[in-house]
Amino acid sequence: MAIKWNSIGTDHVTRAFELLAKDSVNHNRGGRSLFVTHQGLSLPAKDVMRLAYLLANRLPPDTKVKFSSGEGIMARLTSLGFAVERRGVARTTTKSRNAPTAEPDGF
Repeated sequence: MAIKWNSIGTDHVTRAFELLAKDSVNHNRGGRSLFVTHQGLSLPAKDVMRLAYLLANRLPPDTKVKFSSGEGIMARLTSLGFAVERRGVARTTTKSRNAPTAEPDGF
């Protein structure tokens, strides 16, 4: 299912945030690197947007909503006036299979 970002409004995000803030158990499923802050409290942005999407589109709570990246989430939350930040993102790089692995001379 393609995500309809424009269906999510400020009221949906605010309501989702309020619901998740009350329920400390259920807001730990999403990614942990992108957070949205509202009224001094920060929650995982993917969890907030997942619930906001369900509310905006009147979908049942057990509907699977999968986000491929945080960029769309960040863009939408920012456009709605919410503070969003990345925390503790550790980026790793991998060598290409075809990359040369020669040691420098003398080693």
